Amino acid sequence: WSQSGAIYYESKGNLFKLDIKTAESSALTAFDQAKSSVGDFSVSPDETNIAYIQFENEKYTVLTMPFGGAASQITSGADEIRNVVWHADGKRVFYSQNTNGTFQIFAADATGGNPAQVTVGDKDAFALDASTDGAKILYGSSKEESDIWGANVEKGEEFSFASDINSELWAAVAPDNKTVAFQSIKDLSQGDKIFSGAILTKQIGADESPLQLVADAFLPAYSPDGSRLAFGRIAGETYHLWTIKAAGGEEKQLTSNGGMLPIEYTVLPYNRTQTADFSWSPDNSKIAYVADELPRNIRAVDANDASQNIQLTDNADANLFLSCPLWSADGKRVAFSSKTYKPDDGKRYFGAWVIDLETKAKKNVRQTENFQRLLGFSASGKELLLAEVKGKNPTGLPTEVAIIEINIETGEQRPIAQFNEAYLYNICLSADKKMLGYASHKDGKDNIWVMRFAANGGTARKITSNNDARLYYSALAWSPDNRAIYFGKQTRYSLLSMVSNFK
Repeated sequence: WSQSGAIYYESKGNLFKLDIKTAESSALTAFDQAKSSVGDFSVSPDETNIAYIQFENEKYTVLTMPFGGAASQITSGADEIRNVVWHADGKRVFYSQNTNGTFQIFAADATGGNPAQVTVGDKDAFALDASTDGAKILYGSSKEESDIWGANVEKGEEFSFASDINSELWAAVAPDNKTVAFQSIKDLSQGDKIFSGAILTKQIGADESPLQLVADAFLPAYSPDGSRLAFGRIAGETYHLWTIKAAGGEEKQLTSNGGMLPIEYTVLPYNRTQTADFSWSPDNSKIAYVADELPRNIRAVDANDASQNIQLTDNADANLFLSCPLWSADGKRVAFSSKTYKPDDGKRYFGAWVIDLETKAKKNVRQTENFQRLLGFSASGKELLLAEVKGKNPTGLPTEVAIIEINIETGEQRPIAQFNEAYLYNICLSADKKMLGYASHKDGKDNIWVMRFAANGGTARKITSNNDARLYYSALAWSPDNRAIYFGKQTRYSLLSMVSNFK
């Protein structure tokens, strides 16, 4: 809302004005988002100028511009900038810039720059608003903590595994059940550094500090024989697939050009949208991933020779988006998910597929308008297990989730379970494919439940006893012996603070 009674709003990278009296909306800018990313608009108090952020050529730039006039650059650099806010005098702007890993508030002249740092602290400071007298700046920040914990499946006992001043999350257990790899991130806040931490390893049952395996990496995944770890790493805006020896050394970059598809995740708790963003073949020789290209296709790269990179799917439809490649236990098939939008009926469709690697024949096992998350192959390898949210868009919030088993050959469906108040993105199959583990938010608190498959439907059993509504359980990972589940135990404190006596 502005003082004149209009509403200014942002849509698809441009600024609009809504006249309350006439209910008419008009576009005030005409930026081409294909050329550069523009957004985070702020309107000056007298409603004659705007400030905004532009991201182009790996640089963040703060600009101001009179309506219908030419833009003036305030500041520019490679460090991320967010949240532009006008000062009450209309001559200065505030913005938050990443400074040595933490966002700090800066003030600058609206026409000539000369930025000066306003805040200094160990927590992010995101500028939100300035008072009408110009003396106070409202800003938001958050403090996050995440540790790796485990739970004994049979005994139902929790135990602390890795706790540090950093945030530990996204665990992966080695095939020999002796070591756990996980991410460790300094000053994690609202997911802003989740891809720039370190990967550490720690022995199970040993009273010793974790060892850093690799820096600037994310999402560790052991090879089936435990000899190597695959992980992701960002170069600029491109996600790449790497491997390293499980004991350290011999880092190898496996993808090039467009790299692999960016990792999608939720922030509270830190769950990954897909069950797998890449997966090892059972013989340790290849890794399947989704290439970041249009049309989207699943590829398999040789784990020892990056030049050997083959395309597994033959998708030519730019509107068909593939995800979640999962190898079968015999190495003969790869299952994957799909999402498509059909303009003729205006509907979205979600599919589950299986491709035969020898014949290259692919089969759409199930297609539905309901969002479905591929969990993996069954113990027999003859079925796929899916988690479905009926009649709803996918969400990171607890909801009602149906578990369905689909016969790959016949398409016959069998309901397995119905979970209430469950996190869709935090349901995972045990290593032997005979149990499901999931996080649920019953009674206002997160806890972990397990359910063993049975012919007449299994019964879920709670294995944790959380009594703190501020704790969230993220990214479950089964141990290979099916006896334990490792997870992130996360909490966040959101803060509103104020700078006073600003001049």
